[in-house]
Amino acid sequence: MAALFALLLFAAAAACFAFAMERRMTTPEAPGICDTEYQEALSSYRHYSLLRFSIAGVFSGLTGGLLLAANADLKFGDPATMRSYVAALGLVVTVLFFYVEWLLNQYLNAFAAFLDKRTEPTHWKSRPKIPASPAIWALYAVVLVSWGFILARG
Repeated sequence: MAALFALLLFAAAAACFAFAMERRMTTPEAPGICDTEYQEALSSYRHYSLLRFSIAGVFSGLTGGLLLAANADLKFGDPATMRSYVAALGLVVTVLFFYVEWLLNQYLNAFAAFLDKRTEPTHWKSRPKIPASPAIWALYAVVLVSWGFILARG
């Protein structure tokens, strides 16, 4: 029960942090940039970029809770069977979050492609182009392999 409460508290804190960061990063209109479509695309890009890190926090909390459940000393049922059920649930959760991350990456790529087509020189074109996707996908891959190992171990 305490783990569930901690997980809910963590999820609420992550959502509040994401909302605060989104509000803080909304800047007034830059001089010379009056295109509403451009501003909305930048705002959407910021939103989905922040959502990526909020999702990672929720995923970490869920994975931590499932790991605690997988290693808990349960008073009912066969511990190996329960561990297998929790590991299978962990696999499903990891695949689900990976899929959401993939969709989120598609949104980010679409907004980046739109912003790259802009002809006037803007701060967007001078940004560093360092992709975050491989690192986040590596995290999901490591967690997926870990759940597979726990499931195989029984």
